Amino acid sequence: MTTQIEHARKGLITPQMETVAAAEDVSTEYVRTMVAEGKIVIPWNTLRQPKAVGVGKGLRTKVNASIGTSSDIIDIDMEIEKARIAEAKSAAQGEDVEQIKAATEVLSLAVQKIGASVYEQAQATPEGEAGSDPNPNPNPDTDTDTDADAGPEVIDGEVKE
Repeated sequence: MTTQIEHARKGLITPQMETVAAAEDVSTEYVRTMVAEGKIVIPWNTLRQPKAVGVGKGLRTKVNASIGTSSDIIDIDMEIEKARIAEAKSAAQGEDVEQIKAATEVLSLAVQKIGASVYEQAQATPEGEAGSDPNPNPNPDTDTDTDADAGPEVIDGEVKE
């Protein structure tokens, strides 16, 4: 069974691509090209044959963020933050200067929160896992590292022994 993207990459326009093009008031060639590039998706199940709808670049329906939880990760606050980031990103691409400034502030705060979260996770990493110090020195006064094995030092572009 051939998929929409496989047809598009062969240069073929499917009835579903024609339906999407007509509904979106764009050319069938535009839909075919964007499907071939992976920028438009046409969900289609040959067993159910629903109405063909396109999602993606240049169409009315877009996916700005993947929101939701799973059995592995249940963090509602993180999902809300992802939605806020997607909304701010969309606003930042507009023409209203005040809206862009507000969106930039939201994105800046999001970056700070993400950085803090990464730092907290790194601090909470149990010994022996990625990110932990394999040879921790519990007593810094008895540091065994010396500069003797550090090699030459470079000062102002000159090698000093």
